[in-house]
Amino acid sequence: MKRYLLAIAVLCMAFIASDKPEKKYFRYSKTVENYFVDGDGNLNGKFERTYDERVVETGTYLNGKKNGTWTSTSTQGKIIKQLAYKNDVPDGKVNLFFADGKPRVTGVYINGLKEGSWNYYNSKDKVVKTGVYSKGVPKGVWFFYDEDGKSIIEKYDFDQQKQLVDNRSTLHFSDDEIKFKSDYMVKNYRYREVIDVPAPGARPLGGYRKTKELFAKNFEIPQDIWFTYVSQTYFVTYKISPTGSFEDITVSRIKRSNLRYKTGMDFYFFTEYDNHLQRVNIDERTLFHFADKIKEDFDLFYGPWIVDSHENVNGFIQMNFVVNQQ
Repeated sequence: MKRYLLAIAVLCMAFIASDKPEKKYFRYSKTVENYFVDGDGNLNGKFERTYDERVVETGTYLNGKKNGTWTSTSTQGKIIKQLAYKNDVPDGKVNLFFADGKPRVTGVYINGLKEGSWNYYNSKDKVVKTGVYSKGVPKGVWFFYDEDGKSIIEKYDFDQQKQLVDNRSTLHFSDDEIKFKSDYMVKNYRYREVIDVPAPGARPLGGYRKTKELFAKNFEIPQDIWFTYVSQTYFVTYKISPTGSFEDITVSRIKRSNLRYKTGMDFYFFTEYDNHLQRVNIDERTLFHFADKIKEDFDLFYGPWIVDSHENVNGFIQMNFVVNQQ
């Protein structure tokens, strides 16, 4: 019996030893990643990303895929996002927070599909978008409110595919820069959305402009990018079903813009760190990390979709992200 237990112990130790700890230093920034790698070179076990010796993201890999709850934290130590994964697919509770701990977004994914009640809040603790999903499909009546949480921008019944209230035409937008309060850095920043491009035959509840504004206010710019100058282009493909569900989102980085502006979106962010900005070469790993955040937040904040067609809408967008550059 003792020999049997000893053999098991040796095998367990061998298994544990196969996952060796590694550390990735980012040459031109203050970012460090701590993780474990198995014998096949896959990330396996606890993952930790730090910036300036402060933890900004933690999670767990299993055989190279995200599993369990992944947490993003501000440099002030406040939790800003908790998103559960299973085999690299969102699966479980979604909780996004403002810097003061109040909720930004609450919802649930089941096997990559939104499920149950989803609520989106502004910094005044007012609901700005709310409704119910079933297996990724919007159900019943959805609301999109203005910033006061009372004035309805749009009210739509997805079961009947019927518009109940539409006040989008009364909204006024300025081409000037809009100043926002960062929801996770506890700092002000300015945002300029330059181009508004619809997908053929589909639009998000509330319209593109309000949805893109919601996206910009909540988009999680990797924190090592906040303190430098970045201009990067990403190519996004997606599918929208006739029922309004959002599927098959892919994000890839391209080194050179290859589409005309009519098919793109430009986002300009100015983080107001003029006295602390450094011009550095951003590590490739950070740029792919940026792509992960785009995919997460694109799925979180766009939709539900109102579709005019009885067929799937296959969309593609070139998204140009410019940080601290004109």
